[in-house]
Amino acid sequence: MRKSYVACVVLLVLSLAAGLWLSVTINEPIDRVEVQLQVVEGDPSAADGLALMTIHRYENLFWKSRIALGAQPAILSDFRLDEDTSLHTGANSPHWLAQPLAEGDNWLHWDEEREQQLLLEDKGMYLETVLPDELCREIEAELGRTMGPHEEKTFEVWLKDYVDNYTDMVVAHRGMWYTEEVLAPCYTDELIRRPVEEDFCVAVTLGTDGQGGVSYVDWNWGYYYEAYGDRAEGDTRPIPFGFDGVSVESQGMAKGSFVAVQMFREMAPLAQEDWFPRGYGIFYVPWSYEPFQNGSFYMNGEPVTGVDIPRFEEMTLVLPLDRTTGYVEAMGATPDGSSMWAVTREGAEVWLTGFADGGAVLYRQPLPGELMDASGYVVHCREDFLVVCSGSGTFAVYTLAEDGVAQWQFNARNPYWDEEGWHGYWRSGFSGYRSYGEDLAYCDGKLAVCGGDELWVQVYDKTGLLCTVEYPLSLDSASGYGAGLRPYYYGGNDTPVQLFWQK
Repeated sequence: MRKSYVACVVLLVLSLAAGLWLSVTINEPIDRVEVQLQVVEGDPSAADGLALMTIHRYENLFWKSRIALGAQPAILSDFRLDEDTSLHTGANSPHWLAQPLAEGDNWLHWDEEREQQLLLEDKGMYLETVLPDELCREIEAELGRTMGPHEEKTFEVWLKDYVDNYTDMVVAHRGMWYTEEVLAPCYTDELIRRPVEEDFCVAVTLGTDGQGGVSYVDWNWGYYYEAYGDRAEGDTRPIPFGFDGVSVESQGMAKGSFVAVQMFREMAPLAQEDWFPRGYGIFYVPWSYEPFQNGSFYMNGEPVTGVDIPRFEEMTLVLPLDRTTGYVEAMGATPDGSSMWAVTREGAEVWLTGFADGGAVLYRQPLPGELMDASGYVVHCREDFLVVCSGSGTFAVYTLAEDGVAQWQFNARNPYWDEEGWHGYWRSGFSGYRSYGEDLAYCDGKLAVCGGDELWVQVYDKTGLLCTVEYPLSLDSASGYGAGLRPYYYGGNDTPVQLFWQK
């Protein structure tokens, strides 16, 4: 009884301490948020007309804020005490989120965009290089017959003794959780027909039971590189690429997927034309609805009677590339999946090519000379503009017309690219979508960039960087990093941040 009393006292003290900490660090009243201006470089008036919406959280306390940026920042905010620590599960959270702080605000925009992003990710594809299961069982049985009872042994298996070509399968994410009747159309081994090297091997370890039957199997697919990876001095033969020689890059679209065949660049001189029966480069694969033949299934309590599947038999090569000099550096789609943009290295030039969903080419031009880097490209697509970044901090800004055609606007370079600190990382940290508080906005010749747990903004135009400004909120500056009060990551990595120019 005494222990229970002590425990209650301790909990009461901790609760009071937490309440006191919160009231002191957030400045009474807790629903008030203030914004400050800290100029790192340039004229902050370059950000006039720029606005940002974001959410902060501490435990089950939430603040949504709309900040008018620029030289004289102003903030509107609203506070909510939720019944849970997640806005996903709070019964009244959607209603609270939907309430605008100013005319034209759409607090559910990032949520809608996230749902669309997941639909595109569902149509992503990857390459799986395997030995067929039947062949593996055949090899295991053959080796097992050479063993006695209660024995364990490791065998080197030279693949050329069993198969002429690797089985490189393009696998689609969507539909694989349903039934075997859906799995079949999700694979193909007709895109790549790569011969097995003469001296490539794997290892398989077998154990037997008291009757001599195989009771334990372990395949070591990386065995060759562990045992034979270092060539003897003077041996000019290339190290076999084995299961790691090729890959696939893909981008899901509203109605299909773009798939790019890739080789390790060291393999390009070895490749032959007949390795790629359908050609080499970027393909388009349409998807179509396929009803289930054996009834319906349930997902999240809802009946599912069919699923969209890729039609590999209708795959089309939409951008042929030279297999020895062509390489897809980056791919990205607009949020609605209506157009895809690819950066490709073709000989001495690097090209930007835009495709409609379906494979038709919308735009094709070499990138500006300042962006001719060896690697490290990222394509950021938005509804009406895109930004192509290189591995040196230089980027090009394009606007997108209603028909999807791109119009180059300007090039610029992040001057902090080579320095340590947050100023240099916005290009590499960004994905094609909003994440971790990062966003892009373009209007009338100016590109704005924001990011980080502590709010920062950069503005560029054709002359270069106009300003770098930090806008710390009273929520941030009072608590400090690690104190528990920080931007709320809604849905995992995606923060509800909307950066936009007010028109």
